[in-house]
Amino acid sequence: MKKFALASYALYLLGGLVITAVGSVLPQLLTHYHVSYTVGGQLVLLGSLEFLIGVPLSSFLLGRFKEMNLLTIAALMIALSQIGMLLLPPFEWIIAFNFLNGIGVAALEVVVATLMMEVFIGRRAIVMSYLEVSFGLGALLMPLVASLLISQNSWRFSFFITSVLALLMVVVCKMIPFKKETVLTSESDASDANSEPAPVLAKNQRWKILALFSVMIFMYAGVESSMNNFLSSIFIAYLDVIPSQATLSISVFWVAMLIGRVATG
Repeated sequence: MKKFALASYALYLLGGLVITAVGSVLPQLLTHYHVSYTVGGQLVLLGSLEFLIGVPLSSFLLGRFKEMNLLTIAALMIALSQIGMLLLPPFEWIIAFNFLNGIGVAALEVVVATLMMEVFIGRRAIVMSYLEVSFGLGALLMPLVASLLISQNSWRFSFFITSVLALLMVVVCKMIPFKKETVLTSESDASDANSEPAPVLAKNQRWKILALFSVMIFMYAGVESSMNNFLSSIFIAYLDVIPSQATLSISVFWVAMLIGRVATG
């Protein structure tokens, strides 16, 4: 289980890298294709819709295919999309590859989170916190790498790095055996904290809480996505910051996010 846990953290790290890859080089991408920020906004919007499609789709497939096979497919989808964007094809293909990328990231996160919660029953809060920290670390590192590449006028090779890591995770997912039947009892019986079981809520209360959390997640995801994709553009357009430094604003944002996630853990 230790190997599987490490692979899961690595997969979430990849997810963090990929989720900020486009935003880190969005000004350069739009300049290359001679399109406006309006088109860039549409690209980001489609990326969010792809994620919304990927979550229920991966949940549906999770009960019909082996978990590691789904993770392999998700990592392969990310690798193909990143390679496609690296080649800078016509902009219509960038939209298609971004669509593929969004579904791959959604599937990766859903499958990994589901398995970790099933395997580490008594330590769900801890392992989920570790996953979020891994994701935040990836989101923090990508703008740093992109900044260096932008300064060398090699910004598109940001996609090369993520594609190589995604291909590596394809190999890892195929090599690591995973069977829920082999999970050690000690893993399942360990407790998060000596807390009492949550009280049973009435049906109408459950729906109210679900609605509240849905609104909170909707707002949070919107803010995070906007920061990931437009923060560097705002610094360039309104503060006259050079591109290689502007993309570091995303890293600063994720430094704060990472501190919060580590503190929560």
